[in-house]
Amino acid sequence: MTNVIKSFFDDHSQLTSVLAGEANLSLRLAVDRHFQKILVVATASYCEDLVKGIILDFASRSSGHNNGIVSLIKSKAAERQYHTLFDWAQNSSIGVNKFWSLFGDGQKKKVKEALKLDPSAVVKADAFIQVGQLRNLLVHGNFGAMNIDLTIEEIRSKSELALSYISFIRAQLVPDEPADT
Repeated sequence: MTNVIKSFFDDHSQLTSVLAGEANLSLRLAVDRHFQKILVVATASYCEDLVKGIILDFASRSSGHNNGIVSLIKSKAAERQYHTLFDWAQNSSIGVNKFWSLFGDGQKKKVKEALKLDPSAVVKADAFIQVGQLRNLLVHGNFGAMNIDLTIEEIRSKSELALSYISFIRAQLVPDEPADT
């Protein structure tokens, strides 16, 4: 897991260690409640940043490093349009099909073949979509009142899987570039 996201999980762990014991039970529960939201939003935001960077790397390579095309892709596809790249309502790996279809039939077939070689990518895609969907519910709903029905460890697991899916995306679109996750 990346240092940025790992630091949030480490902060949570340190806080709950300090608050261990019956006397601080209500504070510990409050820390959990708040960190559940923070961890989901932090992970999803980080994933968004990474995916947008991958798209720009792909555009740069595909266009022979044409800055005009990269600028167009950045302003009209990557920035402020990320939410339209995936079908967040699906709550499963089906939600990534929309993304892959944007790259044409050839890329879609290539990904289908890659999934046969790496079936765990489907589980990673599920987590990626679920984290993104939860993030959307939190930031577009009533953040303060919303409860997340996942433990911190379940969120950690989904975060790790979601970040692994970013590596899968990178491997499909810019295969010889090192992963940032």
